[in-house]
Amino acid sequence: MKPLTRLQFVDKYTSVARKLTEGTGLFPETLLSQAILESSGSYNINDWLVGGSKLSQVANNLFGIKASKGWKGAVYNIDTREETPEGKSYIEKNSTFRSYKTVEDSMADWVNFLKSNKRYTTGGVFKATTIQSQFEALKNSGYATASNYVNMLMGIYAPLKKAIESIPIIKTTIGFGTIAVLGLGLFFLAKKRKTRKLTIIA
Repeated sequence: MKPLTRLQFVDKYTSVARKLTEGTGLFPETLLSQAILESSGSYNINDWLVGGSKLSQVANNLFGIKASKGWKGAVYNIDTREETPEGKSYIEKNSTFRSYKTVEDSMADWVNFLKSNKRYTTGGVFKATTIQSQFEALKNSGYATASNYVNMLMGIYAPLKKAIESIPIIKTTIGFGTIAVLGLGLFFLAKKRKTRKLTIIA
């Protein structure tokens, strides 16, 4: 993944997040916030950017999803920092993570990962009515070990809220009326330019 600032990331991937989470009970803001938190890292020494972590650079894994026994895709091994329930930090050596061809593949698998693991359904992730309650449900369902995980996510989401909301919603479906207008426009354009006959198959 090409490292980006938070605003650049939101601008580039909000539409993707909306499309992938539509109808799932997941907020696109949850996807974006987790991706930012899990994938950020030092890039070119001084810059702390989204997609700057080694895992996201090499494996396009933006969410720190590990490769379970049932995972049949590519993998990438790397040390990772974890935290005990008591709040003590430690390094887990040579952990096996899922590897993806693209950032979009990572995002789509994040949605599938949550939907296919019952603990997230049982934990109320998909029934959350607010962004914060969804963050809390993810934490309580065992997504992350960090004791301050919810606060970190809220710290990312809050300043980006307006930027996310300002991005226009792109409708991917085309209704009959749109097709009819488009068809007439093409017909008159072809007639005006005296091109060959234009056949419109409905």
